Amino acid sequence: MQTKKKMEQLQDCVSSKFLMLEKPELIKVCLYLKCNEPSGEGFAGQTRRALIRLAEGTLDEIEESLEEEQYAESLNELLCFIESLKKSAELKVSPVTQSEIEKLREEYAELQQTHANARRALEEQIGLLEEKHQRGKDKMSVKEQVTRHETIPEVTLRREFRVFGQIGEAGQKEKLSYTSLNNQIESGVRKGYAEAEIIEAVIRAVSPGLPLRELLEIKRDLTLSTLKTILRGHYKIDSSSDLLHRLMNISQEPKESAQSFLFRAIELREKLLWTSGDEQDGEQFSPELIQ
Repeated sequence: MQTKKKMEQLQDCVSSKFLMLEKPELIKVCLYLKCNEPSGEGFAGQTRRALIRLAEGTLDEIEESLEEEQYAESLNELLCFIESLKKSAELKVSPVTQSEIEKLREEYAELQQTHANARRALEEQIGLLEEKHQRGKDKMSVKEQVTRHETIPEVTLRREFRVFGQIGEAGQKEKLSYTSLNNQIESGVRKGYAEAEIIEAVIRAVSPGLPLRELLEIKRDLTLSTLKTILRGHYKIDSSSDLLHRLMNISQEPKESAQSFLFRAIELREKLLWTSGDEQDGEQFSPELIQ
């Protein structure tokens, strides 16, 4: 638990440092992390926000590929690199004094000490766990080991909210449908993810180059309710009144079988029930009326 807390503190520290960097420093961070350079104008053509997301996404990939100890070491090295960028910028602005050099040396020594302490704590914890595990193997029978494993509480790690699939133009079959996207958003809400985290995941899922993505990235104070309204417009979702009108006037086509007509009517009814129950839809009809 203590190791996890330290890891979260390191991640929070890196995120806060990203927010304080200017675009030139962020480009250097992306190069340091070996991020995939966007096509076209490359890193230089990206906004600060896009560069931050690119760096954070690369860190997520690094986290998945490394052990906790290695990942913590990588974060500490990244913090040292960011501090060197900030100090380089300060040195360009004002003349260097001996006291500033000494201060930088002290800060560097402190960072090294923090890194060493974190590494020592991880090594000690790993050693204790290995020793405890070995003692258990020597003293417990096979039956006792099975019982012990069954009584160990399951720990669920809460991971970052992500949207599975890519949002494209309305009607593209290989892209995410509005129904699937809305279900993923509602699932994130039920699991307790913050609105800002869900909104950020949706923006990342929009195909690059779409006007929708640019709109969402520049819109200030974007809420989940506003996001759903924008998505309904992008996907050209019919309103409840339009669907009700279609259901009331539905008729069997000349070459359509009775079974196909029935299934089409049921599908239209279910869409109306779902849309009318959506809080984002202005007009709502009771299930009794729809039935």
